[in-house]
Amino acid sequence: MKKKFSFILTMVPFFVLGVLFDKYNDPIYFLVLLFGVIISFILCTIIHESGHLIFGLLTNYKLTSFRIFRFIFFKENGKIMVKKEKVPGIVGQCLMYYEEYSDNMPYKLYNYGGLILNFTLAVIGYTLLFFTKNMILFGIILSFSTMSMTLFLANYLPIGAFNDGMNVRMINKDKMFLKVLYDQTKAMRLFKEGYLITDLDNYDYDLDKMNTLLLPLVIISGYKAVLNDDKVEGKRILDALKKHYDNLDKDLKLSIYTEILSLECMLFNDPGNTIELFNSLPNPNKRLLFRIKEISFLSGSCFHLVYQIKDYDKALKRIEELEKIANNHYYKAYKEYYLFIVKTLKERIIEFTSKDEIVLEENTNL
Repeated sequence: MKKKFSFILTMVPFFVLGVLFDKYNDPIYFLVLLFGVIISFILCTIIHESGHLIFGLLTNYKLTSFRIFRFIFFKENGKIMVKKEKVPGIVGQCLMYYEEYSDNMPYKLYNYGGLILNFTLAVIGYTLLFFTKNMILFGIILSFSTMSMTLFLANYLPIGAFNDGMNVRMINKDKMFLKVLYDQTKAMRLFKEGYLITDLDNYDYDLDKMNTLLLPLVIISGYKAVLNDDKVEGKRILDALKKHYDNLDKDLKLSIYTEILSLECMLFNDPGNTIELFNSLPNPNKRLLFRIKEISFLSGSCFHLVYQIKDYDKALKRIEELEKIANNHYYKAYKEYYLFIVKTLKERIIEFTSKDEIVLEENTNL
């Protein structure tokens, strides 16, 4: 149901285009409107993230980084820097942090900031339509207003894996998640400042309350367990991820499969029963494992090739890609973690290849 509603929202701007084209039946007008929809999407994304920034600053949050598509803007040594990094599924992101945690820490305006600007501009745009006589200007304003309202609804209604509105509702329901929000934004700030995963505090949350807001900290805790070779904590994280796997949004399951597989193999040198999780995925999702070039998917596909398929040649090629992306990662913390994975995978392939050769030689002698 969520998936269908999300698809309907995505198609609304194009439905508006179709209605207007049918009314005026002018190819040039259609091209102008199509261009208007594309520009509107870019503008509305910038406006949405700017809303988080403005209302975050108004409630004493401080900026960590500001992302539009693959461009990340941040401040370093008093200068505004820009770095490129592609993350599938993220078209915009305004990361901010609050200096000190308290039970009264503001969170609604920071989370709702983008929604407020999108909704306000959509209403203003729809109002202007009553006074607009020019056909092209009418179409452009309608495209912009519809795109702005679409972004508002997509980020407010409980659809998809996570969004701003869902974050606020989670915190309203259980104030534990206010501390989760604080720790999550603090971790991103520390990473931006050059801290490593092992420098972070230990998080002791109730993992039976697993949701999309808590999930990033659980994953980071798993990474820390790997780097510290802490099998006890690693097993606690793995048990929680497996326990809640079926309850997670289906769009997240492939991503979580890669994390579970990586943790199992790094901590225990064994994929365990993770192949069952993979087999439960729809076939289109399975194919995405080898198509998405984002670093955690690349890492997961390497483990899948080494441990599940045992295709070491193909794995080595993807490990090279992983190493290249890791060396250029925006955060030093993730660079360290994924380079550790690269080193371990190369060692494991040598180990497994040697074992296979020994077994082959013994079978030949028999």
